[in-house]
Amino acid sequence: MLANSKSTTTRFAVKGMNCLSCVGRIEKAVAALPGVSSVKADLPAAQVSIEHDPTIVSAAQLRETINSAGYSAMNLPL
Repeated sequence: MLANSKSTTTRFAVKGMNCLSCVGRIEKAVAALPGVSSVKADLPAAQVSIEHDPTIVSAAQLRETINSAGYSAMNLPL
């Protein structure tokens, strides 16, 4: 279990997220990815925080998933 217990948090600024339906759409799309343990979209801040195992899903894959859902995601520093 130790080998798979690596977890990191990646944050994105998200353009186009302007309602609770957008929040739900993003959270559902990202949560469906393997290696994602939690996702929290913050509508007022226009940000998404994702806890994930980087050996299973990369930040680039997370960003692409958000972009594919119809939004524009940009990495934020921790």
